[in-house]
Amino acid sequence: MAMASSDFLTAWSQALGEAGASWTVPEQHWSRELAQAEQQHLVQAGQVRLLGHRDWLFRYGDPVEACFFVVLEGRLKLSMPDAPGGERTTGLVGPGDLFGADSCAGLRGYTHEAVCLTSSARVIAVSSARFEEAVRQAPQLALALSRALAQETRRAREMSEATSLPAEVRVAHLLLTLTHRFGEPLQNGTVRVVLNLRHDELASLAGTTRVSATQAFRRLRDAKAVTGTRGVYEVQPLTLQAWIAAGAADQ
Repeated sequence: MAMASSDFLTAWSQALGEAGASWTVPEQHWSRELAQAEQQHLVQAGQVRLLGHRDWLFRYGDPVEACFFVVLEGRLKLSMPDAPGGERTTGLVGPGDLFGADSCAGLRGYTHEAVCLTSSARVIAVSSARFEEAVRQAPQLALALSRALAQETRRAREMSEATSLPAEVRVAHLLLTLTHRFGEPLQNGTVRVVLNLRHDELASLAGTTRVSATQAFRRLRDAKAVTGTRGVYEVQPLTLQAWIAAGAADQ
């Protein structure tokens, strides 16, 4: 669906604002390296996709049709098929996040899937040919893409390093990470985070079982680190962080 440049830049600015409006010290977001003119080149290289709740952006094995995607509004779940007939949740992306860069690895088909979790979402799809043209006009775009891919690699490495922790601690570590990325501060240090994920999906992200995830949330509630249920939580980050540190020290 076509979108006027002015409308896109407004949505782009809002996405960057949400990506940087963290209650904790935010990482340097890849897109903040882009000047206004460079953002305009990216606008012209992209096409906006509108998604409804549970709409698929792409499925496993679909032909790669974009160099990468950037979320403007909403949230998407990334997953991979898992035998028998199930799926393994591999990521959660929201405003400002870049994902789906399979073509950068020379792949012809997507190795994962992306589905909209929120009531709606807007995602910009940037084709390889148009991105290459944009890079010729604004070389800084290539550096920004490299930073974005490096940030995704770092997140994956941190999740991999956490696999040595006990299962319940991994779930708590994941919750803290997602709270950092998607949380909204309330009063008295409380942070509200809406994840739109079931316990089995959170368990999959943490590399454990649904039973372990449920047990972890029960213990976190007992420790007054977390309240809420069904994907909507109020988190006490300092209490949660202390709980994680104590659990890691006990292993």
